[in-house]
Amino acid sequence: MSGWAAQELATLDLGDVRRNARIKAMATRMADRPGASIPQTFETQAETMAAYRALWSEATDPDAILSAAQAACLDRVRQERLVLAIQDTTELDFSDHPGTTGMGRLKAANNPARGCLVHTVFAVSDEGVPLGRWWQKLWTRDPDSGSTREHWRTRPFDDKESFRWVEGLRAVHAAQPAETTVVTIADREADIYEVFAEPRPAGSELLIRGCYDRQLRDEEQHLWATVESQSVAGGWTLRLPRTRERPPRPATVEVRFAVVTLDPPHWRAGGVKLPPVTLTAVLVTETSVPPGDEKPVRWLLLTTLPVDDVADAQTVVRYYTYRWLIERYHYILKSGCKLEDTQLRTLDRIRRLLALYCLVAGRLLWMTYSARVDADQPCTVAFTDLEWQTAFRYHHPAAPLPAQPPPLHQVVRWVARLGGFLARKSDGEPGVKVLWRGLTRLQDIVLGVLLVTPPDLYNG
Repeated sequence: MSGWAAQELATLDLGDVRRNARIKAMATRMADRPGASIPQTFETQAETMAAYRALWSEATDPDAILSAAQAACLDRVRQERLVLAIQDTTELDFSDHPGTTGMGRLKAANNPARGCLVHTVFAVSDEGVPLGRWWQKLWTRDPDSGSTREHWRTRPFDDKESFRWVEGLRAVHAAQPAETTVVTIADREADIYEVFAEPRPAGSELLIRGCYDRQLRDEEQHLWATVESQSVAGGWTLRLPRTRERPPRPATVEVRFAVVTLDPPHWRAGGVKLPPVTLTAVLVTETSVPPGDEKPVRWLLLTTLPVDDVADAQTVVRYYTYRWLIERYHYILKSGCKLEDTQLRTLDRIRRLLALYCLVAGRLLWMTYSARVDADQPCTVAFTDLEWQTAFRYHHPAAPLPAQPPPLHQVVRWVARLGGFLARKSDGEPGVKVLWRGLTRLQDIVLGVLLVTPPDLYNG
């Protein structure tokens, strides 16, 4: 996969061209072997120590790495008519490494869990192709402080952790291309009135899953009852993405929707007055649940997008199903890259490692879903000639090499099979887990090829 890191970090400026080159080389190696430790990733002791020095050095500014990656993401955003900016938060738990400094509490004050929190805005095309990390915030809680819930009514909103949802929205607005419509998507935790009331420029839309049964302006009924009282507008079968609780599966749903005006909260710290907000509420209800204990799907989606008919409602629901991509992104960071297993011992060093792993996770996610959406593009958008030829030879040892590079979809399946994907008709498309396993194994095979076969003979 050589070359992609240079493009992704084309604007990187760490004050030294050699330092820039080191970080690009490190990102490339880490993407080749997701989940490997630093000594496992780099082949020689000299390279390993150079990687450690880069992660230890204050000159390796993680914000500069993230800014360069953001610039590459925005270049892709500008090429799209409509982009989904998905927000979510994840915990990084370093409780198993008590010697790591700079960590804060993750749970209640009497809970020993220690680590940091990361809030991400991740860009996705309207077809579900990952475009990259748009914005990110990392913070820690005071390890000695208790819960602040008892003070929530008296604390200004911008002093609360929930302000991060508005911070993410403002970061999107600050960089949003004028020619691109951006839909900010978030789960129930973002059902915060200040998010809906935040001023938005032209082309900025919201799609938030509702959590609260809010009071409506000039209505006797609250939000949920109002939408439930609407007639069923239509139904269809949608494909539910994988979550921590369930595998992917089809769901037959029906939909109701209504235009509603939310009444602002009557009290906010500092006497802040918020305006009423008019949205469309879309209620999605699963009508036939598979046998077992699984709960039926029931989503109340609040959006500023126009919903005039069932087709519009289907579009809104489809956009919301892409929200799970950011959960897969965080899953890759923690389970694929094994960020929480790092032996680095300070928060600053971990921030540098996180900046690099964000590139790796975005690359893996893009490769997985781009192979599904744009299956026929040449595999050379993701693999070098040596990589795809090695994958081909492994699965077809007696066949001549193709005259042209195979499509990306085919090579991704070959690599996934190296990671344990069985490729049966009932298996669907490979996911990120078998792909990151396959990439590591592919690099081992490529190394073996280079050791025993001169490259000019290998292509013959």
